[in-house]
Amino acid sequence: MKKEINVGLALLKLWMCYEVVMVHAWNAWSYPNGVVPFGLGWIKEMRAYAVPVFMLITFYLAAVKFRANDGEWLKKRFARLVTPHVFWSVLAFVTWGLLASAFPTFGMDASNGAFWTSSCKGPSTPITFEYLGLQLLFGTTRTLGSQMWFQSVLIILTGLFAVFFRLVKPRFVAGALAAVFLCAVMAEYSGLNRWLFEGFRYEICNPAGRIIPMMPYAALGLFLGVYRPLFAAFGTAKRWALVACGAAIAVFLVNCEVFVVPPGFYYRGLKMLFIAVGLVMAFGFLPMGWIPARVRTAVVWASKYSMGVYFVHIFLGKLLEDLVFPHVALVPRSFVGGCVVFAVSFLFCWIVSLVPFRRVRELVS
Repeated sequence: MKKEINVGLALLKLWMCYEVVMVHAWNAWSYPNGVVPFGLGWIKEMRAYAVPVFMLITFYLAAVKFRANDGEWLKKRFARLVTPHVFWSVLAFVTWGLLASAFPTFGMDASNGAFWTSSCKGPSTPITFEYLGLQLLFGTTRTLGSQMWFQSVLIILTGLFAVFFRLVKPRFVAGALAAVFLCAVMAEYSGLNRWLFEGFRYEICNPAGRIIPMMPYAALGLFLGVYRPLFAAFGTAKRWALVACGAAIAVFLVNCEVFVVPPGFYYRGLKMLFIAVGLVMAFGFLPMGWIPARVRTAVVWASKYSMGVYFVHIFLGKLLEDLVFPHVALVPRSFVGGCVVFAVSFLFCWIVSLVPFRRVRELVS
């Protein structure tokens, strides 16, 4: 049976993939008074919502499989989640360890927090097995890269909701998911989540503190995803109405402060959640039949590398900023430099996908 793909969501994933690269590869605050050139403000603004959109889509698309308690699918899912997490973490550990040994001044500036700076001030922290262990556990170290926290949290939430669907009877699923949603939101707004994790070191508190804030995305994605087969029957008029509604929600909440931001860690609070919902509505219900078939095929093809680009963009960005940009007159963390990092990361993932081994291809797609 051919897998049905939502082209609108594929387009959204591709856009958010670009945005998340620009989070780490473009210092949008370097402009005078923090004002970016005209036309780039929307890119700067939307960077914050890439992870929320990815988390919501991930569980929305997987809901039917979760509810079916498909054990075989779950094993494959864990393999697809764990394998790239371990591989790219170990590769970064080995690469930076070798480079630091060969070039003692080659390292990461702790004040940067993302890519190594072109000044090469030396490693802010030693490249040790302790940091590899922390990276594999929660996906966040300044030495090896911070982006893999998403994968770690995704693995944890996948395990939790796999148990959830094993224990909760089908007729109680909707109510139980609503309870999980509300409990997670209450844990955020009460300050409980911050209290639980703020005392730990950065490599633990920052990623672990995002598990509870990600639960509402997962619970809501699963709740909506259970009804995804019904959404397929919606007519064009209803779809356009939902697109308009979703776009209005996203635009309104981006520009208006409606929700209080709770104490804690990034991606917390209801504002980001409902902006993600608005974007997923706007793109997920977008009628795509009027788009030429070749364009739809190209969007779907490109979007399958979204997570691969997410995995490799900091690794490749570090190499580009220290080894390539100084020789081609590109400023690290400039807008153009960020676009180059995105393009190179995408090209790299495509090249890796040509390797005729499924396990290798799954590292980038």
